[in-house]
Amino acid sequence: MMIYLKKYSFLVFLNLFIVIFILSFFLISNLDLIIIQSNYEKISSILRTSTGDQDYWPTDNWLTTKPEKQGMNSKKLSEIYKYIEEEQVNIHSVIVVRNGYIVEEGYLSYYEVRDVKEDYSEEMHILYSVTKSITSLCIGVALKKGYIDNLSQTFFEFLPELWNPTYDQRKKNITIHHLLTMTSGIEWDESSNPYGSPGNDFTNMFYSTDWVQYYLDKPMEYDPGENFEYSGGSSMLLSALIQKVTNKTTSEFADENIFTPLGILENHWRWDYAPQGITEGASGLHMTPKDMAKIGLLCLNNCTWEGEEIVSWEYIVAATIDQQSPLSDSTYGYQFWIQWWFPYDAYAAIGYMGQCIVMFPEINMVIVFTANEMNYNYYLDYIIENFIITAIGVDSGITGYPIAIIWFIIIIGSLGTIYLVNKKRMSAKIHKKR
Repeated sequence: MMIYLKKYSFLVFLNLFIVIFILSFFLISNLDLIIIQSNYEKISSILRTSTGDQDYWPTDNWLTTKPEKQGMNSKKLSEIYKYIEEEQVNIHSVIVVRNGYIVEEGYLSYYEVRDVKEDYSEEMHILYSVTKSITSLCIGVALKKGYIDNLSQTFFEFLPELWNPTYDQRKKNITIHHLLTMTSGIEWDESSNPYGSPGNDFTNMFYSTDWVQYYLDKPMEYDPGENFEYSGGSSMLLSALIQKVTNKTTSEFADENIFTPLGILENHWRWDYAPQGITEGASGLHMTPKDMAKIGLLCLNNCTWEGEEIVSWEYIVAATIDQQSPLSDSTYGYQFWIQWWFPYDAYAAIGYMGQCIVMFPEINMVIVFTANEMNYNYYLDYIIENFIITAIGVDSGITGYPIAIIWFIIIIGSLGTIYLVNKKRMSAKIHKKR
């Protein structure tokens, strides 16, 4: 065997040369990135279980840094804008935060990157259903401060004056938990017909004179807790509840307990009101992208900011894990969607037309989008998976998982060498016998 290995050693050396060349190219071009990535993966795992022990907080100003310093590839991130232009995706802003630092920030008009507006307050964007997640955080604050005792308390326990004797008695059993998880059992259809059409319950509520009453007057379809049905009406009841127990509107309560501690300035946000003077709990918040990123960073740090616990750790954990199984195929917590982008788990505040705050606890990353894009689900998923997730690690002509590719080449090369050597050996034996 050694004779034949020696005879065909050029094949072995050829395979080794190819492998060494690939490894050298990979290591030399990405050595800094590998070291940085390894170090920050350790840091991320600590932050994921900490109470917010960051080295700085962006209360006054965000710090920006090169993606490579946070274990990401700047070239890959820059390809986001090429894709947006080529596909004509109506995205207005992109922000990527890793380990508390902004590593990518872009603002667009007509599919092209532009400068940030001189008056940053002009960058405010309607968040649509991202609003629901902020309403949920307000419930968490109210719970922490003792305005409510627990999530098993019923809605009518706090607002008995809204009870109508003609109502289905099951409505008395609707709890705060049911409203947070959208399992109230009240009949509601917000998905069969597009927003703006008469068959859409959210649209009908929006044009009614009393949003809370509109939702409460709907018939019961299920027992509370029996079925998940995405419902802006549930979020509206949560806002009404906050106003009742705190004697402040949800927007005032959020400003005092969340926005101000995070350094979100008054001229950088606006929250609309329903006809009865109740803050729109489902869809009325306007905010700048950078301040949206602050909300994401707050959540990633277990809702602790500069050493102050804004919302209890127990609440944010429950809010950002699936509360629906086995009721529904939907993965939904307390007004947060539970997501997954290979290979990482995430949770997100997601709004109509592409407003997003996406949190990745495992890799300590926040992604923010604002947009006006009907097909936002497809495009944002594509951008996250193909440009942001793949930017974590290495991209030097070998995309995806380069170590796996290198091992594949090594194995195939080795097997090929063994096959050729054995083939020559068998041929030599046959020739010798003849």
